[in-house]
Amino acid sequence: MAELVVPVAVLGSAWLLARRGLATPARALELLGGLLVPIAVIASLTTQGNAAPQLKVHIQAALNVGCTRAEVLEVIMQMAVYAGFPAALNGMLAAKEAFAEYGAKG
Repeated sequence: MAELVVPVAVLGSAWLLARRGLATPARALELLGGLLVPIAVIASLTTQGNAAPQLKVHIQAALNVGCTRAEVLEVIMQMAVYAGFPAALNGMLAAKEAFAEYGAKG
């Protein structure tokens, strides 16, 4: 089993570090000029896979404090490695709904 886990973990880490959706300082915990809390909450709720109502509220809050839609989607996409694709897909659906509601409000 370890023969499989180690390569997958290494490849997953390399894939995350190579992605350009979040700036390198964000990945190094300088996190987007103080936007650590909304990003961390979105990541956490995404990994749960069944918290769509709460995730939508926090996505809209993140947009209100300066996160971009691209940053929100990138955080959700990167959670696929940790929580699995079903949880990330649920997060993407919640983000789509949150973006639509956010756009309709103003």
